Amino acid sequence: MTTKTYDFIAIGIGPFNLGLACLVQPIKEIASLFIDQKAGFNWHPGMMLESSTMQTPFMADLVTLASPTHPLSFLNYIKQKGHIYSFYIRESFFLMRKEYNQYCQWAAEQLSNLRFNTRVENISYDASTSLYTLHCADTLTGQKHQFSCKKLVLGTGPPSYRHISKNASRSLLRTVLPQQLELLCKDLNYMKRKSNVTNFVGKLLKTVSF
Repeated sequence: MTTKTYDFIAIGIGPFNLGLACLVQPIKEIASLFIDQKAGFNWHPGMMLESSTMQTPFMADLVTLASPTHPLSFLNYIKQKGHIYSFYIRESFFLMRKEYNQYCQWAAEQLSNLRFNTRVENISYDASTSLYTLHCADTLTGQKHQFSCKKLVLGTGPPSYRHISKNASRSLLRTVLPQQLELLCKDLNYMKRKSNVTNFVGKLLKTVSF
């Protein structure tokens, strides 16, 4: 059982919390821990479309806008990988989504304040000590752990998909089969579900004009 009290614990390790982890790890006065139930960093693997790019240039990486000389910047990543010149001459500063994911995975490997394969099962608060206690379980072994902290940072991200209800979509989707009226309008697992939704999307495009 862990008894150390952290200044803060962050739940969820997506790009936002990963950036925070990069920025605080060098600060010895701050004790931080970042927890995620996944096995490792993998940013929306179901949305890694072949030619999809980021909507912001590479300067909006994990650290550069807050700390331009940080060793975990994207520029340092491609320098370490030997890609800095090829990146410079390709005439686009917008990263591929896969490229950004690989950069984030590289940054995560450099950090010691990340704890993957850890699921938060409950959180309690003790008003007498002003501390939170996180009751966690190892997703591989089932072993229980407790972590205490002064502050919590929540970065669990959006749900993997959102639905348009049958009632809300009826007027638009009147030609679609009834059992298909529940439309996945935002699906972060699209690549895994692609073959299942192709026919549905074809019927939808006949009904909805963008």
